[in-house]
Amino acid sequence: ACEEKGETKYTATFDVDWAKEQIKTLTDIGEKGHNWGEAEYTWAEDGSSCTATRVCKNDANHKETAKAEITSETVKEAACEEKGETKYTAIFEVDWAKEQTKTLADIAEKGHDWGEAEYTWAEDGSSCTATRVCKNDESHKETADATEIKSEIARPANCTVMGDTRYEAVFAVEWAHDYKVITDIALDENAHEWGEWKVLREPDYKNEGTKKRVCNLSDEHFEEEKIEKLTVKPEETEEIKGPDDLHKYVVAYQEDVVIVPEGLNITVQDIKDSFMEAVENGSLKGEAKVVFGEATIGYINDKNEFVPMDSDDFFKDGKTLDFVLRYPEGSDKNDIFEIYQFRDDGKVENRMIESRTEKGLVVTVNHFSPFAIAYKSVDRDNDESDVVINIDLPEKGKEESNPNTGAPVIDITGAGVVLLAAAALYIGKKNK
Repeated sequence: ACEEKGETKYTATFDVDWAKEQIKTLTDIGEKGHNWGEAEYTWAEDGSSCTATRVCKNDANHKETAKAEITSETVKEAACEEKGETKYTAIFEVDWAKEQTKTLADIAEKGHDWGEAEYTWAEDGSSCTATRVCKNDESHKETADATEIKSEIARPANCTVMGDTRYEAVFAVEWAHDYKVITDIALDENAHEWGEWKVLREPDYKNEGTKKRVCNLSDEHFEEEKIEKLTVKPEETEEIKGPDDLHKYVVAYQEDVVIVPEGLNITVQDIKDSFMEAVENGSLKGEAKVVFGEATIGYINDKNEFVPMDSDDFFKDGKTLDFVLRYPEGSDKNDIFEIYQFRDDGKVENRMIESRTEKGLVVTVNHFSPFAIAYKSVDRDNDESDVVINIDLPEKGKEESNPNTGAPVIDITGAGVVLLAAAALYIGKKNK
């Protein structure tokens, strides 16, 4: 055998009959030795091991095996959608087993590493295409067209700037979604952002006023509008006797109306501010409430319209007129009052209160211009109040008069429009 000696059987035969045949067996045949076949190699499925095996040709039961030492190296990098490869090398210590190699595609695909999607919009926002490129391989690209384009106004157009539309691209793929704002809304010449109206000219009883507002977006865009003349309804006036018999002269008073005297480059607010400054410097100071008003003289024309006139003719030669300013709403004769009149030269004059009636305060004027009544209510529950003024009122039916001038007192105030009595103006002119 391969590793065992063979035996020889020797037989001795004799010619004589008395000697019997003899047999002798000797182990005298040398071992054959193995006659190995080619080695075969068995790899682990993952390349982690390799076994070499050889079989003796003389006896298949005679086998030898050897385990290899394994080394590995990457011979092909994995791609986005393709596995990489590892080369395994088996090295044996026995001389009958040769070095073996095996290459396995056992490195997992990398998968794509997509960059940010980029979008290509139609100029008018009607379509959009998304594209993304793999960072691992620029030849790997994906594109998608939007399945729907939505739009809404992002910024309306105005008189100076076109408006913006916000377009939204909707895609079927989850990696794409985009917005784009396009300035595509035409200028709207009527879309102004108006500032506050500013009065350029205050209206009066003779002339319309003018107001102007400027667009906050461009001072080249502005509007001017007329302000209706101040009007008085004929039924809200009271007839008075004038210097001739050609017209039926009337006089009327309106609260909350202030007219800027001709020739003064100021505003109504300037006049009110001047009044308030005078009140602040007066005895009532900041405790006073203030109301403003204006009186005017005119006549009723044949169309039954009130026509204002210049009152200067009625106050020639230093003539004066006494009239009653009704108490402001919520006040009465027991309250504290100060009367101010705005002069044509722009100064504020403090008018003396000549007396008090049940209806109001008697004052004497020599012209008509804006005036203010400042007042402070007294505590009605305080019996010790020393500011209550008690005056003797004329008996009912008797004429009230200014104790200083003897002129009849004319009541021109009240809620809404208040009238001058006819006799007052007449007496004022009679005193020439």
